[in-house]
Amino acid sequence: MSESGFCTHSLRERRTLGWDINEAGHAVCRGCGKPHAQSVHAAESGHTVESFVQIEAEQARAAQRVLVVTTNEIAGYRIAEVHGDVFGLIVRVRNYFSNMGASMRSIVGGEVGGYTRLLHDSRVEARARLIEEAKAMGANAVVAMRFDCNEIGDIMSEIACYGTAVTVVKLPPAATETVPAST
Repeated sequence: MSESGFCTHSLRERRTLGWDINEAGHAVCRGCGKPHAQSVHAAESGHTVESFVQIEAEQARAAQRVLVVTTNEIAGYRIAEVHGDVFGLIVRVRNYFSNMGASMRSIVGGEVGGYTRLLHDSRVEARARLIEEAKAMGANAVVAMRFDCNEIGDIMSEIACYGTAVTVVKLPPAATETVPAST
């Protein structure tokens, strides 16, 4: 089946339209009558329609954007629901040779590029884990996000990223106030 033989509706449209299961076991869009590419792939891979539904749910979660801010409020949004605290945690260690290089660098001074990359990558990973935890709770934002760093045993770095998972709703644009012209 060619790529054009598949449903081209967006994930949101497919959820609204719904689908049926055809005799081949593929999920078929109720809107256009064409099978969903993921369900055909799932069936050809020996998976069930239930796994197709799970794939769709995972894609929806992955596509969900989570706004992360360090403030307690988000301008232009209202917090509709508080889901609770969330965190992302990672512990990393540099290898022996990097530690030796860093020791040598401390003699002459300057930035230790290996450690800078390690901490940057660790923060990015910790933040990604925080976002995944927020998505799993059904949140679309995290407020009051903070990072915390600690050393463990003088050889490992622990990076924690934490905040409060919330659901926010965009506020309507403020009505512009008209001032009557003076006469």
